[in-house]
This record gives sequence, structure tokens and C-alpha cells, in this order.
Amino acid sequence: MAGASKNEALSLALSPLLSPLRFASRAGVGRLTGLEALVASVVEQARTVAPEARLEKLAATVRGFDAADEASRQRSIAALVRELGALVPVPLEISTLAQPVSGGPDKLAAVKRAAAVAEGPLATPLLQLRGVGPAIAEKLAAKGFETVEHLLLNLPRRYEDRRTPRTVKDARIGERIVIAGRIINARESHGRRRRLEVLIRDQENGSLVCIWYHYRPNLVARFKDNFLKQVLVSGEVREGYSGNGKVMSHPDVEWPGADPALADDDSFGRVVPVYTDVEGVPPRTFRRLQKRAVDEYVQHVRDLLPEPVRKRRKLLTLPEALREAHFPDKFAADLARGVPGGEPRRRLAFEEL
Repeated sequence: MAGASKNEALSLALSPLLSPLRFASRAGVGRLTGLEALVASVVEQARTVAPEARLEKLAATVRGFDAADEASRQRSIAALVRELGALVPVPLEISTLAQPVSGGPDKLAAVKRAAAVAEGPLATPLLQLRGVGPAIAEKLAAKGFETVEHLLLNLPRRYEDRRTPRTVKDARIGERIVIAGRIINARESHGRRRRLEVLIRDQENGSLVCIWYHYRPNLVARFKDNFLKQVLVSGEVREGYSGNGKVMSHPDVEWPGADPALADDDSFGRVVPVYTDVEGVPPRTFRRLQKRAVDEYVQHVRDLLPEPVRKRRKLLTLPEALREAHFPDKFAADLARGVPGGEPRRRLAFEEL
């Protein structure tokens, strides 16, 4: 018990180092300033709870850092992260800095990716993830997503409860909900602005107009091929033109009564994660990619939190916390009610310490 308390005290004493290291993992080491003084101060504070020899090694890694060139800074940061990891658990995004990089700044990104691939599956380039071609990979990279690990660490900004369809009558203006109904009509309008309008009618004979301004011809054909079949639509309910009826613009759609191969369990029938937009990548496409990353790679995440600490605090394992944070199951009801973070985020908060 005393040992566990000492480990927690050490984690707390060394936690000020995580913020600049997290910054370096995202923006590079060139913009880091004052690291030597910070490490010296942190080491001094940690002397009562850590071996003297190990702390001296930690301090030595960044001597001369502020005046060093890019390559030397990279090596110093790699050594710092390795020494830090020998003392306390290190968050995933920081652990990638532990691989030293050589070469000029122009080669930094490519060398870092190549080195990371050798470290394990989490460093798999997104171009190797099913559904990611060169065009999407370029758009993801522009947002800072280059490896599977980047997607796993990209947590949803909110959640939508899409478990139970509602009727048009019960839908409030401004509310984001799921409505079930049959396809009654689908037509294109070629006025001042081209659009596709689809009329959906629910079981209580309520009508909803779904509108698309940006769409492909095959979307029109799909609605017409599924005429009178039931669909699910999800989006924000808005007031219709001139105050008539209710509409949804660019809703997500699922055809439960059509070809089973079209079903998508990532977007309906569950509490659905909503991520920050990636320009040029539709939200539903991005959500599918996030789900593939979680389904295929989250088991490779190493949980460095000591098991006695995790059990005493009644915390999830790190892989389970990431899975639940992205696509909640056990804690779906809490997240649907808007509970801030819930148990998954509580576990992930320990990665900050």
C-alpha cells in the first residue's frame, strides 16, 4: 500500500513535464523553451519520492537543450521520455517521442513515421487502414492524423443518442434525433440552387422533408430504388420553408428494410460519437474510419498504469476506456444523458498524471 502511494506521489511530482512533451509530440521540439529549468525544478521536487541516481539521469537528458540544434533536441527529448517512462507511466502520444531521430528537419516527419512503424501496430500509417485512399489520407494528414494511434487518441467532442427513433410530431425544432419512416417521394429541384428533396412519412402519418444540396447521382437512384421502404434518418430538425412542416438537411440515412449489406451499426441503433470535422471527409466516413481503428487496433494499446492502482481506484483498463470513449456500450446511457466524460474519461484522465 505504501509503495502504491509512493508511485502516485512520484507521478504527481513529475506531471509538470507532460504538458511540454505533449506539445512537442504535436508541434515538434523546435518551439520548446525553458525545458532545462523546468526539468531541474521538477527533479528537485521529486527527490523525496524517487531514486537519486534515476533523477540525475532524467536531469542530464536535457542539459544544453535550449541552445541545441534540431537533431540534438530530438535526441534529448527521446532520452527524456525513456527516462521518464522508467519512473512513471507515460501517455501514448508522448511515448512516440522516445524514438531518436536523425537527419534534417525536412526528413523529420518521414523518419519519425518509419521509426514508429518498427515500434508496433499503433504506428501503422492510415493509408494502410481499410477505406483510406491517397485522397482521404492527405485530408487526414492536414488535420494531423497520420497513424492509427492518432485516431485512437482523437476523442469525440460529444455524443448523439440514436437508439430509439421518434415521430415527426414529437421532434422539436433544433433537436438532433432519429426518425423512422417510409420513402414517399424523391425528386431533384433545378432552380436557383440544385437540391435533392426526399419526403419521409412516419407511422403516425407525419411528414419530414430531407434535403441535400451536395450529393451524387447514385443517392437519387438509391432513394428511388427503395421507394415505400422504411428508412432511418438522423440530423437536426429545422422549420420548413415559410414555416411549413419540418426538414432535415444532409441527414445520415440507413435502410433497415433494404439490403442488409447496407446496414451500418456505427451510425444507428446506439449512442453515436460526434468528432471534430475534417475538411473534405464526410462525418459518417470519418466515424467509420475511427471505428475500424478502434476495432482493429485498440487491443494493441499497452496499459502502463500499475494494476494495484487501477483496481484500488476501480478504473477501466486503457484499451477498454478508449473503446468505450469512442463507441460506448456499457456506459452508453451515462454518455447519452450528457454525463461529463463518464467512467471512460475518468480512466483516461489518469494518463494526464
